[in-house]
Amino acid sequence: MNLRLNSRLVSGGVIVLFGLLLLLGTTETYDTAQLWLFVPSVFVLLGVWAIVQSRAANLVGPAVLILVAGAIQLAALDILTDAIVETYWPVLVILVGLTVVFGRQLRTRTVSTDAETLDIFAMFGGVTKRATGSRFAQADVTTLFGGSELDLRDTEPVGTAQVDVFAMFGGVELHVPETWTVRMEVLPVFGAAEDARPRVIREGGDEVTGRAARGEEVDLIVTGLVGFGGVEVN
Repeated sequence: MNLRLNSRLVSGGVIVLFGLLLLLGTTETYDTAQLWLFVPSVFVLLGVWAIVQSRAANLVGPAVLILVAGAIQLAALDILTDAIVETYWPVLVILVGLTVVFGRQLRTRTVSTDAETLDIFAMFGGVTKRATGSRFAQADVTTLFGGSELDLRDTEPVGTAQVDVFAMFGGVELHVPETWTVRMEVLPVFGAAEDARPRVIREGGDEVTGRAARGEEVDLIVTGLVGFGGVEVN
């Protein structure tokens, strides 16, 4: 099986890693105390990954995460003393304020791409991508404590296109042409998933659009899992 390094693989791998550490601890198979000391470094790497994947469109939130997790890691390794932490902890408040001030401007920045396959990763911030190529096949959208927006209105599907969504404490918004037929197969857990586009009513009262009106397959299938968040097609 050919695994492509993307946001889904990275975030899923982190979850599996935490699960393994918990299992080793609860079964007393291995003393994981020393391993837990380096958990903040995982969040530092996730913050770096979020910045790289968004091409710096998602910057402020991940940067705050990197600084906070990095400080916790240094404190856990006794590189930062308790006195330094007690003196400079207000810097965290300043960083949160900067997120409020500049986060909006950075979230409105749109990254355009003509690739058929897209990968979106947003964490503690927002990412907007617009597909500008004539063909679209597939996208992986991972959102953790943030928001993602994918605009497909300038594309045509390659066969039946697919968007796979994983959102925890965040939201995903998909923009598609009004003529596309979309099938929602998202599992919402304390969340919601809906196609919010107005229905096109044809003669006879049938609600059909896009390929379904021509007796063909759907244009787009939206799959995945949403927890404490939402996915909306409009």
